[in-house]
Amino acid sequence: MKWLLKISYSWGDEEPYQEFNSFEEAWDTAKKDACNEAEIASIEANDETCEIGLTFEKEEDRGRISLHYTYDNSYCYYDVLPQEVTDTDCIRQSEKNPS
Repeated sequence: MKWLLKISYSWGDEEPYQEFNSFEEAWDTAKKDACNEAEIASIEANDETCEIGLTFEKEEDRGRISLHYTYDNSYCYYDVLPQEVTDTDCIRQSEKNPS
């Protein structure tokens, strides 16, 4: 089975899917890329206004790393998904129907 990494930035842009041969390979890339993004955003802010929260959700059939930019309450997502899923599968049920 092939795995995809989908990166969705806080400003609405998305990277093209990256394809991997294993979940572990995709997950490791997502962790590295998310930490690099957090570092770059913190350095570019050059002050104390860029606090970033990291959340790791690792499930049997998918994973998500979320960067929460607290200064403007925006998010960047790194989704690891099986190749056969659709874009709507990237969104967790709680995000589809907020309570």
